[in-house]
Amino acid sequence: MALKKDTGLNIKKLEERHYVEPRGVPDTLGAYVALSGIKDSLTLFHGTAGCGLNIRAMMVYETYDEREFSTTGMDEQMTIFGGEERLRAAIEKAAKGFSPAIIGVIGGTVASLIGDDASGIVETERSRLAEDNISIVYAPTSYLKGDKMTGYNLILEALVDNVVEEPAQNMSRTVNIFGIMADMSNANADALEMKRLLGELGIKVNEVFCCNSEIDRIKHAAEANLNIVVSEIRGVGAAQKMEQRFGIPYRVVPYPIGMTNTKNFLQTAADFFRINKKKVDELIARESETVYEAMRKAMFWAAEYRGCALVGSMAAIVGESTAALGVTRYLIEEWGVKPLLLVLKTYNEESLELLSEMQKELGIKPQVLLNPSHDDIRQAFRETKPALILGGNYEKADVRETGLDRSAGTVFIHIATFPCGVDTAGRFDIYPHPFAGFQGVIYLTEVILNEMVRQSFEQVWAAFPATPSTTS
Repeated sequence: MALKKDTGLNIKKLEERHYVEPRGVPDTLGAYVALSGIKDSLTLFHGTAGCGLNIRAMMVYETYDEREFSTTGMDEQMTIFGGEERLRAAIEKAAKGFSPAIIGVIGGTVASLIGDDASGIVETERSRLAEDNISIVYAPTSYLKGDKMTGYNLILEALVDNVVEEPAQNMSRTVNIFGIMADMSNANADALEMKRLLGELGIKVNEVFCCNSEIDRIKHAAEANLNIVVSEIRGVGAAQKMEQRFGIPYRVVPYPIGMTNTKNFLQTAADFFRINKKKVDELIARESETVYEAMRKAMFWAAEYRGCALVGSMAAIVGESTAALGVTRYLIEEWGVKPLLLVLKTYNEESLELLSEMQKELGIKPQVLLNPSHDDIRQAFRETKPALILGGNYEKADVRETGLDRSAGTVFIHIATFPCGVDTAGRFDIYPHPFAGFQGVIYLTEVILNEMVRQSFEQVWAAFPATPSTTS
């Protein structure tokens, strides 16, 4: 991405590779993630069976999702003569066989390259499906254009264009929230925490697009008074469409990770609804005191009892821009951590402007890598030698390969709030512990400190010789 203006960021120029290293996640999976966040949805993949199986396998591995999934299973004959009739038949069978609330048609490489008119087929089926109270949307994904966020945003915008209905009434003090992805670790918990905090101010949430969403609430989304977008890279286009179509204003705020971003989230909503300042201040003060009490205990416990002092540590943070920027601010403001390296796997122009503003505000200047290869990340780890690395599964492997483990003075923390492919896999979220909001500050601190302690004990026990077996 060519930058429109000088941001003052320390962006590292990456070497041109003479080979292709797979990285990132395709638009098709992003569309599937959005659809999987809607209850009673069915995703219909128009493409070959192998590609469909790959998408389904990635999604199950990443989120343990059990939403219905089907494919047209294009073969050699359809690749030559077209698969439009197969798509039409698949839509009809899906409607009769599963009776979903919504069918989401997403495209694959073959269908895109041969020029199948999937959009036209969907439009001709829309009125017939409406008779059975089934909605249908289409995202022109192809594996070839854009990334995961591209596909995700296409579905959100298709929902606004084809599912959201003209408002029959205006709800009182009600918002929709955009920007929480269903495959984010603790996504549902984050949504609940945002709802809880807004509820304390007397603000209701109609729907969170698309995180445990219901089709009826999506249909009534235009009856809300405000759309709050908690990401600069996802949901903005859909909010803009709602403003254009229904006149509903929107506000884009940083994802509410950490104290500052959470206060900003609340203040933005309160300002719009002109809520009494005293009520807002009292809520923030009450919630902040709970957090500060927990943080005081955590700092004392970590530094005095476990030898895991976090204050002043040099850190590397890896992830998509929304979460990475939020976690970076949290580490600086709550722990005094100094970011050496910031790796943004997914970002846009607004992401870099936000980082530039944060850099000036907090007096930091980390090295920045934009959409790097894994070789680039490993090289950056070796050069900066951070004491703390926060990232996903891929970075865990990178840390092992570079030898930067606890014995080398580096702690790796798996923070699965970064929705970047299988980076969020291998983790169950059963009880609703959020990373967002005031409660999220406490839980995120707990996750980081527990992992530091675990690795510290592993290093201690590794120094002891193995106990001889007593069995013959």
